[in-house]
Amino acid sequence: MGNMEKEKSLFAKGEDLAKTIVHSRMALDQLRKIYQMVRVRPLFKPQPLEFVRAHIRRQITRVSGRAGFKRILELIDEYEDDRESLERILAYSILLYEFYRNEYVLNLIEEAEPLIREVLRKHNLNLYDIWPKHIRGNFVEVVVITDKHPRYMGKVIMEIRDAFRKTGKSFRFNLKIRIESD
Repeated sequence: MGNMEKEKSLFAKGEDLAKTIVHSRMALDQLRKIYQMVRVRPLFKPQPLEFVRAHIRRQITRVSGRAGFKRILELIDEYEDDRESLERILAYSILLYEFYRNEYVLNLIEEAEPLIREVLRKHNLNLYDIWPKHIRGNFVEVVVITDKHPRYMGKVIMEIRDAFRKTGKSFRFNLKIRIESD
């Protein structure tokens, strides 16, 4: 397997791990701790994989994320002789964790974007971007960036909120809309 194919395989396993970890509600800090234990750094003696396994088994009984911990144990068994690849998989899963944790909101924004463009066009505004600025628990703050400040801010915000509701997706969160202009 060439370097490019190997890297794609490691990415795919990291992506799969990130999805598993998010769905099992394992905390990102838990994943980072395991990554630090697996990581090989110059001038530092790495933790033996047996110690990492023991740490994971201990955490399974203490915190949420059992499926994620189990998957990491499987990866440790699979990559026991290739610690660098194991480290890479864990790194990819850390990088992708927030994306998969917030995937529902990102998909909702994608579906609502044409409706939001329509609302803004009605108020003679152009849409530059929409992004979730803050996502915590059941609270989401969405920033809508336009070319100019709307004349009737409250009315535009209410119409944008209605556009999100028109997507048909269930609202599992408290949505706050903020409009910024260029």
